[in-house]
Amino acid sequence: MFKMRMNILNTLRSRIWDVLFFFFFLAILNLQLVRMGIFQKVMDSREIKV
Repeated sequence: MFKMRMNILNTLRSRIWDVLFFFFFLAILNLQLVRMGIFQKVMDSREIKV
């Protein structure tokens, strides 16, 4: 019974880490996309001005 409980806790812990890593990855990807979008807007505005 104790081993089964430990197995369940270990799988839950690893799944929680997987979910946290996934959200962290999405946040970084979102920041990169926002930066690229801002960079693209700056380049477009410079093209219009020139």
